[in-house]
Amino acid sequence: MISDDELFAAMRRVNAKFKRTLERLAQSENGEPMTLPNEEVQSLQAVRRFLFDLLDPSVTPRVPKEIRQRARRVCKHFPMDYSIQERYPEVFNPKQETPMTETTNTTRKNYIADIAEQYLKNGETITVTFTKKDGTERVMLCTRNMAAIPEDKHPKGEGKTKAAHLIVAFDLEKGEWRSFGEESVLSVQRGSMLHESV
Repeated sequence: MISDDELFAAMRRVNAKFKRTLERLAQSENGEPMTLPNEEVQSLQAVRRFLFDLLDPSVTPRVPKEIRQRARRVCKHFPMDYSIQERYPEVFNPKQETPMTETTNTTRKNYIADIAEQYLKNGETITVTFTKKDGTERVMLCTRNMAAIPEDKHPKGEGKTKAAHLIVAFDLEKGEWRSFGEESVLSVQRGSMLHESV
């Protein structure tokens, strides 16, 4: 079992540029608060990038397998950009945000599909309800967050070109990549936030 000291030592060897972030986190754990919300946001974003680097052998080839597995468990539920923006609205300029609401300007006929696509681009795990070609409804728990997808299911190379008006995501229950039409989306749920077509 690798101790916390060994884990942090490996992290520092992998990427020295995150040393400042790690020191700030250590100060926070010792009861010394981070001074500004924007510094907390920067630290969260830096740690997330660092965790993703730990998961990529091409970026961090010398990381022990146990540390990589531990990073994967942490990364699975680590907040993505949209979640961070929700928690720190004062840090982000509203004029630069693309809020995911029913009034989002989009060229798609089904605005719910636009919300689903944005969540997936942000690496969120969502529950999508859509209508299959046979007319039945299908509920799918899905994501595009590579940290939550088995390595043997990661796309290889450039992959196939996505057909127009299709949304592609990894079905976490089936363990396979699936696609569904934008026009077929009935609802999208992330946590307690539910978006439904009207």
